[in-house]
Amino acid sequence: MKKEKTTYIADFKNVKTWEDMHNEMKSSMQFPSYYGCNLDALWDCLTDLITEDVTIRFLNFDVAEKMDPEEANGIYCALNDFKHCYNNAYYDTIKIFIERNGVTQEIL
Repeated sequence: MKKEKTTYIADFKNVKTWEDMHNEMKSSMQFPSYYGCNLDALWDCLTDLITEDVTIRFLNFDVAEKMDPEEANGIYCALNDFKHCYNNAYYDTIKIFIERNGVTQEIL
């Protein structure tokens, strides 16, 4: 039996701080209550999804990049690494889309 695909959508249009970015991900991606709101915690939660059939959509990511370029870049890198996790294995079951200024790009 094929497992149903899970889609997570995080919208960064109202973020004002790096804490807002992490709280948006925590809420929209259903991370556990103990999520540490940092890049290490993000990585831990992402890798918990590695066996899932998952689509992740980050909307208005340009807002986060303008507000905190360093943290946003870390998030983007974590998503990119997640796509190629564990000995550079590529996971077709994981789809990640980043929207900036109304333009959507898939992380391949």
